[in-house]
Amino acid sequence: MASTVDIASSFIEGAPPGELADVVADVKTLTSNGADIIPSLAPAFERYNETQLATVKLPGASQEVLISEYNKLDGNRYFDVESQTSFEVDHVTQEASAAQSYVLDSQNADLIKSLLKSLGAHAREHYPNCAYGVYPIENDSAVAILLVSNRYSPNNFWNGRFRATYQFPVSEPTTVTGKIQVDVHYYEDGNVALNTNKPLNLSVSSLSAESIISRIATAERDYQEDLNRAFVQMAEGAFKGLRRQLPITRQKVEWEKVGGYRLGQDISGGGVISTWDLPEDTVISAQIFKRMLISQTWSDYERGKLNQDSCYQRLAEDFGIDSAEIAHAVRQARESLVTDTAFMNIISEIRAGASHIAIFAMSNISQPDYAALLLDHREMCSFDRVFPSGCYGTRKPELSFYNKVLREIDTPPENVIFVDDQLENVISAQSIGIHGIVYTNAAEVGRQLRNLIFDPVERGRGFLRRNAGQLHSITEANQIVRENFSQLLILEATGDKSLVSLEYHQKSWNFFQGNPILTTETFPDDVGTTSLALMTLPTDTKTANLLLDEISGLVNADGIVTTRERIDPVVCVNVLRLFCTYGRGIALPLTLQWVYDVLAHRAYLNGTRYYATPESFLYFVGQLCRFSTGVLALRPLETLLIDRLKERLQVKADPLSLAMRILTCLSVGVTQIEVDLRELLAMQCEDGSWEPCPFTRYGLSKVSIGNRGLTTAFAVKAVEMCRGS
Repeated sequence: MASTVDIASSFIEGAPPGELADVVADVKTLTSNGADIIPSLAPAFERYNETQLATVKLPGASQEVLISEYNKLDGNRYFDVESQTSFEVDHVTQEASAAQSYVLDSQNADLIKSLLKSLGAHAREHYPNCAYGVYPIENDSAVAILLVSNRYSPNNFWNGRFRATYQFPVSEPTTVTGKIQVDVHYYEDGNVALNTNKPLNLSVSSLSAESIISRIATAERDYQEDLNRAFVQMAEGAFKGLRRQLPITRQKVEWEKVGGYRLGQDISGGGVISTWDLPEDTVISAQIFKRMLISQTWSDYERGKLNQDSCYQRLAEDFGIDSAEIAHAVRQARESLVTDTAFMNIISEIRAGASHIAIFAMSNISQPDYAALLLDHREMCSFDRVFPSGCYGTRKPELSFYNKVLREIDTPPENVIFVDDQLENVISAQSIGIHGIVYTNAAEVGRQLRNLIFDPVERGRGFLRRNAGQLHSITEANQIVRENFSQLLILEATGDKSLVSLEYHQKSWNFFQGNPILTTETFPDDVGTTSLALMTLPTDTKTANLLLDEISGLVNADGIVTTRERIDPVVCVNVLRLFCTYGRGIALPLTLQWVYDVLAHRAYLNGTRYYATPESFLYFVGQLCRFSTGVLALRPLETLLIDRLKERLQVKADPLSLAMRILTCLSVGVTQIEVDLRELLAMQCEDGSWEPCPFTRYGLSKVSIGNRGLTTAFAVKAVEMCRGS
């Protein structure tokens, strides 16, 4: 049986990149000897550091140097050619000390120094946080070239290491042998390790340092591109099953329920789910950098037609900027990428509320940039699948990209919603039948997405229930007006008394509840509110007929019924409705004639004294015409109403007017309301309501009164009636 030291040694030698200290702490905890076991593990620490090409900082220096079998001296001492220093290493703490001057004694010193110079330029251009070295080996008959780059991201639960070792004989430098090793550890809610080992045999044309390093650079670039492709495939295949929790809602993805609507987003550095800034410490101005990103060269790079080095080189030639500076600027831009948390919260909300929705990302992004994005941004796991342009040979706004994605998700375009901050990309999507949304800000896009995805009726009812008894009216200045008229209209539209707050009256009704505001100190009961109350609430016939007799006497010299000695077509219509409701027919024929004349001559287009919109008049006329079956005198009015409604179809209006228009059209058999319905649905707010709109106004001051609950009740009823029809 293996000893405790052997088992602990295997733990040390198997420590993931950047996690040696964590493994040491675990070993101390798990073994009975605790910290006393550490000295016994010295050989394991040494093997780990040398095989992993561990790096240490020399005392008083910032540059990191390598630890390897190739630059080992006696004991625990190592040397670095570039700094001409030897040093001692504590393999447990990975700290260097006792630095001394060291002069390389090699007949190949000039070659080694040339290789170091070329290798340094290569490392700085392609690898952040990189250490490298060139050493004589095999009794000075060969040379070893080492390079290591570490990337630690514990906040995102991953760490990674790139190692490359090469050797070649000085006497016959026709072949460079070596290997590339990449190790990545992802450890959120489990452990996933990526370990690769790529053997290499590279032909070189000459012994020059430039030729050798150039060949190595090509091999590393090719392998990284192969790795990127493999990583993307794994991300869309095997790794998909490992994405257990969403980063914001912490809810499991129910893959078996994915279907129905599909939602596509752009994930590149534009402005949909993330934004980036070009840091100030680069020689490339923001204006030039943005020009690079819209160049043909960059577009070809995003299509996968150019590799990274070729792209940077072409940009260098086109803009007269060193390719190393371009690479540096791109890395800085990547690191500045900031996720729009508000938008990702919307994505999570959609996840939670609509499990049938699949959410995809479709982005103009190269394979290398996408691979970097996957490593640094956990929010990518929120998407069911990502379609990077670099893997498909095409990019937005090219139609081929959209069609390829549609084929892969196996969904008809009419069941897809596409969000993008570039209008041209949205136009292309819409041209093949996809629903398109131009991204402006997270709140507005969230509102539009909710309106497309969730049930508007349930959302509207939810708002009404949450605010039951508090659905008060407001003026244009947001001053609360407690009144009965809107409450009666809400009750008439919903049939739900629990939603409203009324001040009941025995006979006639007053518009206001309590003291009137913004008008005279005393405000008499009015015909309009009384008529609506008698039609909406149970009233004994005797009381109703007494009030009808009183109203019959409230006519002017023209025979038109008045309210507070004023005439208003809408009030007249509601009085006529009241008479029909109680079986009194057309007891006021001159009032009916005037209503007909107002409709015939379109005198309602600017609203009326107490009602601000044309639809208010048309709506109540429609309600009156419901009695046309039994009241023949109303049939000419109904025929004319149909013509006038058709004139109003597709006229821009507020949501209350649209809802009234739709309800009136459906009540008289006008069915061409698709456009108006679409407009109404698009106006629904985040909380499920529709905005308050003027439903009445003060006669003298013309101050309008609106009610969010009233608009919502009418909108919900309109949508329900459309479904029923």
